[in-house]
Amino acid sequence: MADNNGGTGLDLLTKATNDVAREIGEMDPDDPVRPERVKELYALTELIKLTKAQRNKLIYEKMDALAREIGRITGREPSRHRE
Repeated sequence: MADNNGGTGLDLLTKATNDVAREIGEMDPDDPVRPERVKELYALTELIKLTKAQRNKLIYEKMDALAREIGRITGREPSRHRE
């Protein structure tokens, strides 16, 4: 789903992550703001991982539901089995 800027939420998170990483790379290692930016980068990275995992879970759930529906319509068992 796109927002008003034409990007997905994941695209915006990725852009923000890249911006923070670039900012950290340009900072002096002794900059007092650097530890806070590193924390922000970590949080953004974890949020991206969680978002991707949830998206993948939703996709698998939709695929399983579709396979069950096809199996019901055709009278066959779905060929896709997950363990």
